[in-house]
Amino acid sequence: MYHIAIVEDELEFSMQLQKYLRQYQQENGVEFKISVFRDGTEILKDYKPEYDAIFMDIEMPVINGMDAAEKIMFARHV
Repeated sequence: MYHIAIVEDELEFSMQLQKYLRQYQQENGVEFKISVFRDGTEILKDYKPEYDAIFMDIEMPVINGMDAAEKIMFARHV
């Protein structure tokens, strides 16, 4: 099973991506555990490197996707 994170502040886009991932699961016999975060601060809080893939929105309030990704990369190498 693959663990996928979606970091998206707009519910419509988050739901669409979840729909695509579930469709991919059904068509390809792959299992995903999907974790959804509403902004970069949510994924960074108590971050653990447990995701196989992270779909990150770039433009988000509080902390943008690029800054969140940089902090995640730093956390993986500490």
